[in-house]
Amino acid sequence: MRTIIKIISLLFLPVFFFSCEKTIEFKEKYVQPKIVVNAIIRPGSHFIIKIESSRHILDESTYFESLTGAKVLLYENGEFVSELDYIGRIDTAYRYLAYGVEKKVPFENGYYRDTSRVAKAGSTYRLEVSKEGFEPVWCETTVPEPVQLGDFTCEMEKELHDYYDDYYLLNMNLEILDDRSEDNFYRLMVYKYRGTELDTRRKGGYYSPYGGHSYYSSSDSDSIVPTDTIVYELEYRNDVFSNDPALTLYGNSEILETDESTVELFTDELLNRDVYNLSFWGQTYRNINYEYGEYLDVIAVVETLSKEFFLFNRSLEQHDLAQDNPFAEPVPVYSNVKGGLGIFGSVSMKGIGHLFGEYPLEDKTYIDITTYQQLYQPYSY
Repeated sequence: MRTIIKIISLLFLPVFFFSCEKTIEFKEKYVQPKIVVNAIIRPGSHFIIKIESSRHILDESTYFESLTGAKVLLYENGEFVSELDYIGRIDTAYRYLAYGVEKKVPFENGYYRDTSRVAKAGSTYRLEVSKEGFEPVWCETTVPEPVQLGDFTCEMEKELHDYYDDYYLLNMNLEILDDRSEDNFYRLMVYKYRGTELDTRRKGGYYSPYGGHSYYSSSDSDSIVPTDTIVYELEYRNDVFSNDPALTLYGNSEILETDESTVELFTDELLNRDVYNLSFWGQTYRNINYEYGEYLDVIAVVETLSKEFFLFNRSLEQHDLAQDNPFAEPVPVYSNVKGGLGIFGSVSMKGIGHLFGEYPLEDKTYIDITTYQQLYQPYSY
């Protein structure tokens, strides 16, 4: 009897698997393009608004064409203030076809603007956009006040590393004065501006895509022939790490499967007092020859984001992490454009710095990296 049951089960097993398949016809002709609004405003900035049409999911274009002829109305604190003007030009995109064929595709590229007024912190701005053939859309944002910062300390500590001659941790602490009467949304960033003796910059010890030098190699200070010129530039690696619960609440260490959590977005959800000391660290891969006028300027920046801009950035971050993971659920990118797509958000910022070395010095001339390349690496252009 059991043998008969097993045989019957095996006969019905293929039917079970085939019954799980279902073909759904995609009705392409019913896909209606939507108005896409993209703009981030800051206190003191003019209103520059990108308005485009959404693309079909099967569209292989590498560009978004501006939506001309739209009516764009701007409101401030509920009162109409202006209708934005359009300014644009014809740009060229390229499509690469089979057998090395390159096709030029002209497209409209522009934006809507109001340069007669600037955004104000604490004010609420609303956009209403309409265009014949599209569903009208609206969106709004309240420009946040910049956060107040207290003391900022930064200590440099050299550590051994398997790959780099010079590897330093930058241990940082920053006081943030949070207004606990309302929910606040933040983004933490660190920028490192380095001034390097010209002779060091020219002979090596820095990465150059044309000179072949290693950015991570050390330069012996005794071998430097001093000049009167310092080259300043922004270090290209500015990751921020932290074990502070207030900063890691929205970290991605579990997704990335790493013990170190890079941080950026955070809220005041775990800031349990009016003055909170954020603890975090960064990295730098180069020593500082103070005797030749070299310096490192470390700047911590805290952006205060409107809620919708925070949700947009958070969802975009998760979307990017999940899109190449076959086991992750797709994450839609947040939009506050009602009836359409995109983001209309706002942000304010406050920064504070810590200087290693002296800057500026009276007996030194300072040039930026672009000037340096023009003078000493003309073959790179």
